[in-house]
Amino acid sequence: MAVRVDEPKLVDGMPRDEAGFWQPEGGAAPPNPLFAWPPRPWDALKWLYNYLFPWNLI
Repeated sequence: MAVRVDEPKLVDGMPRDEAGFWQPEGGAAPPNPLFAWPPRPWDALKWLYNYLFPWNLI
């Protein structure tokens, strides 16, 4: 007679992908537009401005 034990999906309370690696709840952050292809100069300038002058310094 075999005993079956159901394991919970979240053993440690953290979300995991199919391979068992941790993944953030909302997914990964969007990539930096400075190194995006095809180039997006306007997005890169907006990102650079917000990187150099964050709202907590203004």
